[in-house]
Amino acid sequence: MSMMPFSMIFMWILMIAFVYLIIKAIRQDNKSPSSSAIEVAKCRFANGEITQEELREIKKEL
Repeated sequence: MSMMPFSMIFMWILMIAFVYLIIKAIRQDNKSPSSSAIEVAKCRFANGEITQEELREIKKEL
């Protein structure tokens, strides 16, 4: 029995995994910038760099 069918299956699995990883990377790059801006504002609030009122203003604007 030849190893050809198994190598073809393995090749298809690798190709599908590669396409999946590319799509996943592209989708992560397209995350909403406003969500990351809110996270930055929350970190700044936690560090005491901005007040609670400033945090509310930022959330309202975003």
